[in-house]
Amino acid sequence: MTIFSKFGPAAAASAFRPAEAEPEWRVMVAELRAFDLSNRAEWSLRYLIIFIGMVASFALSQDLWIVGLLSGYFFFDMLYLFLLLRTPAAPSRPQYYKLIAVDCTGHLFYSLAAAYLFSLGAIPTIVISVAATAAFALYSLARHQRVSIGMAFDWLLLLMLSLYIGLSPLMEMPNWTERVILLISTFGVASYFVLAQTAMLRTRKQLAAAKSQAMQAQKLQAIGQLTAGVAHDFNNILTVINGNLELAELTDNVVEQRERMSEARGAAIRAASMTNQLLAYSRKARHNDRAVEVLPFMQRFGDVLARVLPATIVLERSHDDRLKALYCDPTQLETAMLNLVINARDALDGKGKISLSCGFAPPSAVRRLGLDAAAPDFYGAVCVSDNGPGIPAGISDDVFEPFFTTKPVGKGSGLGLSMAQGFCEQSGGGLLLDSVEGEGAQFMLVLPTAPRN
Repeated sequence: MTIFSKFGPAAAASAFRPAEAEPEWRVMVAELRAFDLSNRAEWSLRYLIIFIGMVASFALSQDLWIVGLLSGYFFFDMLYLFLLLRTPAAPSRPQYYKLIAVDCTGHLFYSLAAAYLFSLGAIPTIVISVAATAAFALYSLARHQRVSIGMAFDWLLLLMLSLYIGLSPLMEMPNWTERVILLISTFGVASYFVLAQTAMLRTRKQLAAAKSQAMQAQKLQAIGQLTAGVAHDFNNILTVINGNLELAELTDNVVEQRERMSEARGAAIRAASMTNQLLAYSRKARHNDRAVEVLPFMQRFGDVLARVLPATIVLERSHDDRLKALYCDPTQLETAMLNLVINARDALDGKGKISLSCGFAPPSAVRRLGLDAAAPDFYGAVCVSDNGPGIPAGISDDVFEPFFTTKPVGKGSGLGLSMAQGFCEQSGGGLLLDSVEGEGAQFMLVLPTAPRN
């Protein structure tokens, strides 16, 4: 199979074919999880404020009903959070309905508590009731991403609560003009909440559409950059192959012919190497995984670096003798480390220190990658660090993105770190970055020390 069949139009079309849409209830559960579990400080503070309001209301009214209603809210809201934590990533429809039922029950207790506070008639409890209703409205605006059963129930509760608070004094007003003004104002406030919620949903929909369009534009830009880079490099290789074949045809000298054929064969090998790099970038490379003895590998790699690094850069190497071997593709490991060392060399701008170290991966690094940390010696680590300017915090999350580079045009493709990360992940490990701006950067390749069963 040729590279053109691997990376042709059909492959590109399949890569950008939209995935099957998730059921609506699973999308909603994911949104609830993202909102309600993403910031524990937020809901802890919310519980604290509501608890203080409950204590203040009881101190003002000496009425146990408010304690009972808000206790019901606390119980059902905590039950909702517990169920949300236990709900799987791909929940069933009954699981979604159970979540919504518990959530709506908690909101019902909250609304009844606000209405009961208003019915007590004291100015302080009325103020607390109005503030609680306004907070509920703001919470609903921020929380709901799309129209759902939970959103409809919250709308109903808020409308009924607003109408109850607004229209309760209606019959006590002797003046009909005041009654009409109160009636119009109450329905105006209730309608404004509906309009605000609708506008919020429309804005979020527009933002989602704009995000989708931006992602598609980035994909097209990436395809253009990849196509241009591949075409340019392959054109250079084909020029070498064709040139040497033509020169071989023009001479009868057997020795020269062999030299030209050898040059052409070397160019073909470079083309095959480029194909492997593209496959590594796309996470589809076939790895020749085997036990790689660390000490001989580091010695050979040091000889390679002697031809890559200038004399003004000091290379330091260290090795934990307890780490005997890594289990990965040695060619891909050398390519990944070479990319990291070249990046460090360019960051140092010709002067500084690069350190290579091998040892067992720290448990903290294994946990950061989400790997199985049951066996402490299951993973090894190869670290490439420098004492250069480091990586700014603002771009540390972007350096592994394909085509992202801070180098000038023509100095880097932005694929080196992406390919290194792809190699580590395909080998069963991962790639970590630790950097402090102004103090240098360290890349850690975490790889298994034994084959997985």
